[in-house]
Amino acid sequence: MKAELFHLLRESGAKLIGAADLTDIVQGNLRTGISVAIPVPKHIVRDLQTAPTKEYYDTYYVLNAQLDEIITKGQQVQPRSAHMLRRP
Repeated sequence: MKAELFHLLRESGAKLIGAADLTDIVQGNLRTGISVAIPVPKHIVRDLQTAPTKEYYDTYYVLNAQLDEIITKGQQVQPRSAHMLRRP
């Protein structure tokens, strides 16, 4: 199931994906944590050295919407464990 999930997340736009065993970290039924990342454009990161910009603000919301879409698609692989793919 992990390979299928990672494949779907990559196809959906994730550039970096990780999984971790959370058994000794959190209580309850959550045993696995999954992280998904997409890059922030370099020029926006560079501009942050002086101050946050309007472009950063706009890009932040666009990238978060993309992450939401990626996670939503990933939930298709694990409908019974969809809580694992919730965005904090």
